[in-house]
Amino acid sequence: MMTAFSYGDMALSEFDVIRTAELLRYHDGRMFHTTYSLVWVKMLYDTYMFTGNTELLRKCADALGLLIQRFETYIGENGLIETPPDYMFVDWLYIDGLSLHHPPKALGQTCLNMFYFGALESAEKVYEALSEKAMANQCKTLLERTRSAINLHLYDKEKELYFEGLNTPTPENLLGTYMPQNVEKRYYRAHANILAAYFGVCDSHLAKKLIRKVMTQPELGECQPYFAHYLLEAVYKNGLREEYTLGIAGRWKPFVTECDKGLAEGFIAPEPTYSFDHSHAWGGTPLYSIPKALLGIDILEAGYRKIRLAPSLLGLEAASVEIPTPFGKISCIMKKGEKIKLNVPQEITVEYIKNSD
Repeated sequence: MMTAFSYGDMALSEFDVIRTAELLRYHDGRMFHTTYSLVWVKMLYDTYMFTGNTELLRKCADALGLLIQRFETYIGENGLIETPPDYMFVDWLYIDGLSLHHPPKALGQTCLNMFYFGALESAEKVYEALSEKAMANQCKTLLERTRSAINLHLYDKEKELYFEGLNTPTPENLLGTYMPQNVEKRYYRAHANILAAYFGVCDSHLAKKLIRKVMTQPELGECQPYFAHYLLEAVYKNGLREEYTLGIAGRWKPFVTECDKGLAEGFIAPEPTYSFDHSHAWGGTPLYSIPKALLGIDILEAGYRKIRLAPSLLGLEAASVEIPTPFGKISCIMKKGEKIKLNVPQEITVEYIKNSD
């Protein structure tokens, strides 16, 4: 996403997607970080939407099938992912001495199921783009089953919050370095609720309530830059960009001055002695999230053939945005009180333009 909004040359991004597909083939649909394998499906579809390269989807379709088959084996009688090899990776934090890098079920199950839901949604779209109707319908069925299971078993109606996972014991045969035994405490944290709002597991009314709780209730805890990406996406998706985008993105300001070669991987040290590196790509998510929010851009047809635009200053006095596309740059200059100057390549159809200010 950052590459698409900064350089526009998606060759390396496509290479990474294909390389990950090869890894999935080699390991029969398995990756070391279980959530990352599900995030890959979203990467695959997003890269396709930026480029319009259907051949990329064809090259990865078999690996996608292996991944879906793999996760089917983790589903329990309750319809949730119950027996994965791990719940890695949620965030770079410690909660009650428990690492969210490889959390117990009570701190990782809901997020893994949310990522699974999001992967099924993207997989359905991939198979639709490939005209593989049977696989698209299979993914849709799995998607609705997962939505129902999450809302039945992982949502607290009284608190109006999702909690981070069930407290049922982890089978002995699954325990290991990256799968600790489960704990008895029920956790209500930002992470599961951010993903519920982002992926649309709940309706838009509840999604907005969840985001506002995350932003106003400190007891839901911190999240690091990695998960702040999903928070910014949830804010955007649910029409709250003018309310929250700049406030969230402002957390990166100290990083810009402390290192001119990269952005720190975390806002707060997970351990007192931990020293952040500056090589994690997620540290740069504002490079994508801020221009997206300013332009209010959504790609409606792959390869930027059709887009929606809703420019907004987000409360700033002025802003200038340029986003590369396969047809040239989309540019937008905004100044408070003045007419927006917008230029879109003629090959791109714009469905909707609105000045939110």
